[in-house]
Amino acid sequence: MGPLGELSPVDPSTGHPFNPKNPNNQTQGMEISVEDLNSYFLFAKERAGVKDEQMVEIYKALVEKIHPLAIGNIYRAARMARQIVEKLLLMHLKKNHDQEQIKKICNALTQDICIHGYPITRDEALDLGLSIENSDEKLNPQIWDLYENYAKIMLLNQPFNPVQELQAEEVKKIQYVGAAIESATLNHEFIFSGHIRKLIKDNQATIDVNIESSHWKIIA
Repeated sequence: MGPLGELSPVDPSTGHPFNPKNPNNQTQGMEISVEDLNSYFLFAKERAGVKDEQMVEIYKALVEKIHPLAIGNIYRAARMARQIVEKLLLMHLKKNHDQEQIKKICNALTQDICIHGYPITRDEALDLGLSIENSDEKLNPQIWDLYENYAKIMLLNQPFNPVQELQAEEVKKIQYVGAAIESATLNHEFIFSGHIRKLIKDNQATIDVNIESSHWKIIA
């Protein structure tokens, strides 16, 4: 890792047909964060002092707002995220000798660090027990050049502005790169494609952004 390198926790947000609808657009479902759900129960226990025998009321209040199948989908995503973390760690750590270390790292990345935007620096990554090697002065500028190349591909320095993208057009096709995985022999990019449309509702103009497909594509 370079001096500016960061990792982040693994706390997926999930979409589901039974997720609550966006109050500002009833045609769109809202994503639900795994950590938002976990924090709801932790708040009830740790801050509100709700006892175990009273938790059934907390569950009832939750299912009044979120469909049980959507809650099940969130839990499934959390389990899958933890399994992926474990599998990746087993590629680098010895399974028979590092079970406690793997458990510690999994707990940190999937539940203890509860904010997705929290930056895990290389020093903290080492403290967690991850196998991190600091880059040297010769490698650092090469890593930064690579980052700047990805920044151009993904337009990281250009905030997404649908009004500016659409300009005077009524409809415009859009395509963006959301992620990239590159090796010595292959380069994959995750592509989002869709349309931006100008809509008139109640004599007011609104902008609708519709992502119609998302997929991995082999670039080279």
